[in-house]
Amino acid sequence: IYKCFFFLSVHQVAVDSGEMSVQLPCETTLELPHDAKVEWRDTYKKAHVYEDGSNKPEKQDQDYRGRTEVNEDLLTTGDLSLTLQYPTDGDTDTYTCTVYSKEGKIIFLVWSCWVCIDQLYCFFFYIKCKQQGGQSKHSYNQ
Repeated sequence: IYKCFFFLSVHQVAVDSGEMSVQLPCETTLELPHDAKVEWRDTYKKAHVYEDGSNKPEKQDQDYRGRTEVNEDLLTTGDLSLTLQYPTDGDTDTYTCTVYSKEGKIIFLVWSCWVCIDQLYCFFFYIKCKQQGGQSKHSYNQ
């Protein structure tokens, strides 16, 4: 059983036209299970899937293939950030990073709103879940 609580944090990232990449940050202090699945999505498509210890390009939308990457040890470090290479206006969307247990239950969820005005500005709104009875490295009022 997982108990969710809300925490709001705002980051702004500016990307000039022609930039090679942009990073959508997502970090957690929760201890994630080694068999967890990490999924990045825009409103309609899977941008990146990490499952069974490796990236799964066959599970991501064709628009993102070859353009996304995550850290190799993301489940150990808790750094789930997504790097999107060659960002375009077509990538302007709302992104979510979701971590699922092996049973398919949501462990951690981050909503990231990416708004584009001439340059790309990213605003990140965090919703974090913690396992009931467990402790994260930070404490928040519930």
